[in-house]
Amino acid sequence: MTIPLDPMVALGACFTSSSPSLSNHPFKDDPTIQYLYTLSLFQQQIETFNKDTLLKLIDLQLMECDRLKTIACSLEQPVFEEAINVAKSRILAIKRKYEDSFAPPAPASSTASKVNKKNDTYKAAMEFVVGFKQKKVEQKKRMDWVACLKEGEDLKS
Repeated sequence: MTIPLDPMVALGACFTSSSPSLSNHPFKDDPTIQYLYTLSLFQQQIETFNKDTLLKLIDLQLMECDRLKTIACSLEQPVFEEAINVAKSRILAIKRKYEDSFAPPAPASSTASKVNKKNDTYKAAMEFVVGFKQKKVEQKKRMDWVACLKEGEDLKS
């Protein structure tokens, strides 16, 4: 059985791991890491739902414009047709701006071996921090982050 990560360590691990899914995370069995990944998944789903809902609403408005234009044509009312065309062009401009506001995802710039090496280094560093903290707990002392950093840097050199 492993000791759960300190919540702040888990938060830092979640932000710095560069792991897009929980299955690739070095501490995927930690309950705090699992909770953070679940939260981020729900947030992403909510954002996608909100984006899709507004786009569907805009598409419905465009269909309504087409229907109204057909009615205006049958009534031979060019003023109404022109007003509907102006409204439709405004709706299309809003749709383009809305779609442009969502930046495309950044392309993956590193190879799989680079990512694996980075994850291995990261995992070793996090295990060192957990071990350092465990020693402090056994000595009944408080965690000293500065000493942990210095000792970790000394080991790396």
